[in-house]
Amino acid sequence: MIFDRDGTIFDTFHAYQCFYEDLKAGLSEKGIEASSFEEFMEKHTNDRKRFWSRISKGRFTKRSFRVWQGTYHYRMKNRSFMYAKVFPEVKNTLVALSSNNIDMALTSGWFGTEATKIALKRHDLDGFFKVILTLDDFIEQKYKLPLPYDAAKLPFRRSITKKKWLATEALRLLDAKPEEAVFVGDAPEEIKAGKSLGIKTVAVLTGWGKEYNEKFNEIKPDDIIESLEKLPAAVREF
Repeated sequence: MIFDRDGTIFDTFHAYQCFYEDLKAGLSEKGIEASSFEEFMEKHTNDRKRFWSRISKGRFTKRSFRVWQGTYHYRMKNRSFMYAKVFPEVKNTLVALSSNNIDMALTSGWFGTEATKIALKRHDLDGFFKVILTLDDFIEQKYKLPLPYDAAKLPFRRSITKKKWLATEALRLLDAKPEEAVFVGDAPEEIKAGKSLGIKTVAVLTGWGKEYNEKFNEIKPDDIIESLEKLPAAVREF
């Protein structure tokens, strides 16, 4: 079973607050005034690219801004993600699945492989996942770049391509076939990636998932559940 990390296992909103404070401090060092946290979240949700372009205030060239963004995103995301909380039903769900000998992987199209391991350990969840993959691993494999990712070209945008790579790599490391797997996520990209690979898909309406209910009905995952506590029962139906 493959889980998307953000919004499925981890409630990352609290981490956004920590990320914002780090970002604000970093911008202040460069003489740039950040907008309020409320505006940060609004722009983060609705139009990340416009937000980043506006706060840069023309102080960076397109290339140098991307270089700075890559390095800073990597450092800040790894630091702030350690503050992320897990949804209340997660542990009981993972216990139920592991008791049925289901191998599990945790993936994310964003930074933080090592931060994820630390966060899992903080919440006593580090023994459940055999595989942990994030954007770090995707970049290392595809771009052959060392840490931190001080490069002008980085795949920041969410994409089905990244989700497919993460799912395929997770299956390889789990030694599982697509038809034997289930991909659980809270965004259309996970569902589309899983379906394209022949993996059963479950959309969960936590995290950003509640915003995509109508979209999920269009792309038709194998099941749509309100929270992870419904997952063991859903899996038994497959």
